[in-house]
Amino acid sequence: MPPSPAPSSPSPLTGCSTTDNSVAAILACTNAVRVNPDVLSDASCFASVQAELASPPRLALNFDALLTAAAKGHNDLMVSTNTLSHRLTGELGLGDRVTAAGYKWWGVAENIASGYGSAKAVVSGWLCSAGHRANMFSCDYTDIGIASDTSAKYYTQSLASATASPAVPTPSGFLPAALAAAIPAVAAGRHLHKHNLGRPLGAG
Repeated sequence: MPPSPAPSSPSPLTGCSTTDNSVAAILACTNAVRVNPDVLSDASCFASVQAELASPPRLALNFDALLTAAAKGHNDLMVSTNTLSHRLTGELGLGDRVTAAGYKWWGVAENIASGYGSAKAVVSGWLCSAGHRANMFSCDYTDIGIASDTSAKYYTQSLASATASPAVPTPSGFLPAALAAAIPAVAAGRHLHKHNLGRPLGAG
């Protein structure tokens, strides 16, 4: 089955599906939990992270076609090689992939996963991993692109901002260089990785 087409104007607050793992479903779940973390109050880690998620309030992310193109290119390569990685053999790094897609970024991050069967499951997995949660709930990112192979169950979430947040005049919230961090599997057959990087305004 081919990956689901990207939604053109998805609703950000429709909750988290337990049966649908499409792009639209993952986008809806991501935005729903950013705006109202209680949407995933039954997640295994929720009690321990509830206070962290409650403040500051987060806005829904804007769905971006360029970020989605970058995410899909990477996701398709993971599917074809059956490999969960932020950079596969012969592939550009995250920042260069996003730039090549036409998105002029200031900060960019990537969450990937495999083996989850629904939007709720994969977003809960990211929620319960500190690095992925930091990416997904960062107030510094305004835009998101998502890729999902609903059959192979590989997922890529690209988060970025084209300009620095007014509250963050320097990129202190970002790593100064590309960093890939392997996160242990959270359940049998389910795996997560995260990656983020940033650069000062005016660079490149």
